[in-house]
Amino acid sequence: MTESTSVPCFVVERRSRWAVAVGRCLGSRAARIVECRGLAECEGWLVERPLAVVAVELELAGPAELAGAVLRWRRRFPGTPVALLGQPVPAAAEYLDEAGVALVCPALHRLEGLAALVDHVVAARPPARQGLRESIWARLPWRAIDPERPLPPSRQKRKKVFRRDAAADAPLATDAGQASDAGQASDEPVEFEPLDE
Repeated sequence: MTESTSVPCFVVERRSRWAVAVGRCLGSRAARIVECRGLAECEGWLVERPLAVVAVELELAGPAELAGAVLRWRRRFPGTPVALLGQPVPAAAEYLDEAGVALVCPALHRLEGLAALVDHVVAARPPARQGLRESIWARLPWRAIDPERPLPPSRQKRKKVFRRDAAADAPLATDAGQASDAGQASDEPVEFEPLDE
């Protein structure tokens, strides 16, 4: 798993207790744990890596500040779900839910939902750099029916072979004795390189 192929999971907390539990829960998934100590630091990271998962400790800020950050992140980074780490009071939970929190993980030992959220983001990320040909192939309708259908091999550039009329290339005859075979077509193939378009 390299940095370019992994999905970052930003854990925003004051101490590292949630980050350790999240790392243990995610195991070998294609996610990289990045610890942040504040909402502004996390937002700075999101600018660099917008396709991510954010997990914010509830004790880090008040419900209004957290809800504001979640709303801002949902507008700026629509593919980034936000999870809360800790159990909010019922009034704050409803407020944060309306802001767009995707998941609440109430305890250190109950992070299965976060693992599923990371799996969802990993599956939704765009494939690694595809050429035009591969990109078109991936969007064709029969891919939904048979996703294992392989991409056909590409055609290699072939030289085009044309038959040449010898009369067109023959020198002009000045008298009847010189025009021996000027009007006959040649059967020899002549190779021309195709023009690049």
